[in-house]
Amino acid sequence: MTSKNPNITNVKEAAEVLGMTPQFIRQQMKAGKLDIGVAVEPVSPGGIWRYKVYKDRLMALRKEVNTEGEAETNRGFAEDKQLICDLLYGALKATRAGAGLRVLNYSGYKDHETVTAFFNAGEPKIVPVTGDSGVAMILDIVSEIM
Repeated sequence: MTSKNPNITNVKEAAEVLGMTPQFIRQQMKAGKLDIGVAVEPVSPGGIWRYKVYKDRLMALRKEVNTEGEAETNRGFAEDKQLICDLLYGALKATRAGAGLRVLNYSGYKDHETVTAFFNAGEPKIVPVTGDSGVAMILDIVSEIM
């Protein structure tokens, strides 16, 4: 999509700036997980989605990712730590040891991040995860609650 507005760019440029594939950018925008513009749903079923990427939001995200080392992945994108908890929860529930697990809740502030594990019975367990990467967070959670 080309635009005469100098603040609007396309998905291809956004992918290059963020070090991702255009398809990943489109998926995240459609899901509302990447706030760099708008994904416009087709008018008719089976139609073509349209995307507007706002350069100011794109550059703000790039700056945020580059200045918060704990939020970077090797792809240069901020990790969604609650999503990681949700996916880990599903994996743990599939095991005998995780059968009593009810929810994993991520709570994060700049200098204090925790994951609280709630169980069907017993007290919740709080796992400190400040500064952890996604993988380190998974390891900390599993070692603390299992």
